Amino acid sequence: MAMRFVPKSLPQERQSMDLLGAVTVTGSLMSLVYALAQVPTHGWGAGVTLGSFGLAAALMVAFIVNELRLKQPLIKLGIFKRRNVSGGTIIQLLIAAIWMSVLIDRKEQQNRCALVAE
Repeated sequence: MAMRFVPKSLPQERQSMDLLGAVTVTGSLMSLVYALAQVPTHGWGAGVTLGSFGLAAALMVAFIVNELRLKQPLIKLGIFKRRNVSGGTIIQLLIAAIWMSVLIDRKEQQNRCALVAE
C-alpha cells in the first residue's frame, strides 16, 4: 500500500560509503567498552585500562576528523550545533550513566547483604 502513496525517491548523485568512519567509530566504542570491562579486574590505573581508554580517544578523534573532511559523512556533525539535538544527546547520556550506576550500586548492595548473611 505504501508503494501507491509514497513517491519513489532516488539519490541525485552517487552515494559513497564511509568505511573509514565506520571502522574508527566502531573501534572507538569497542575499545571504550573493553576498557570499562577491565576496570573491575585490573583497576583504573592499569596499563591495559589506560591503553584502551587512550585507543578509544584516539580512534574517536580520527573519526571526527574524518567526518569533518568528507562530503558525505557517516554522521553530519553540524547537527550538534542545534541546541535541541546537543541538549537531548547530553541528557540521554546522563540518564544512561545514572541508570547504570544505580544498577551497579544495587548489585554491590546485594553482594554485601549476601556476605553478611553467610
